[in-house]
Amino acid sequence: MNVLIIRYRLKCILRLKKRQNNTIEYMIYISQGSMPSLLNIVSPFMHSSMLYKLKSALSSPSNRNKIEVTDVKNNTTIFFYDSMHEAARELNLPNHMIIYNYIKNNQQKPYKGRYTFKKINGLVSQKFL
Repeated sequence: MNVLIIRYRLKCILRLKKRQNNTIEYMIYISQGSMPSLLNIVSPFMHSSMLYKLKSALSSPSNRNKIEVTDVKNNTTIFFYDSMHEAARELNLPNHMIIYNYIKNNQQKPYKGRYTFKKINGLVSQKFL
């Protein structure tokens, strides 16, 4: 748990559960607020058919309408942004309308040959690649 907290900056707590045979089971709980970071860390190593398990954890109201940016050149998910404005600012794009139009027009080619954008809406996740 210390590695998760220190190295990956995840918010975690340790819970103990007493089982019927009187043994104690230790469980690490990762807070809802750390789920986007956890997804960034483990998604490159997960089979695509299992990603829904992590993405469904992003469905809380505080995580609606997040923007996921993937760097196709490096095949990595850069970050989950709270808005198109924030993503555009961090990527040094002229304005957020680039991301808006990319998603709206269901573009297939990565923007400038490098970035794809995905809007995360609660339990439903739509990938626009």
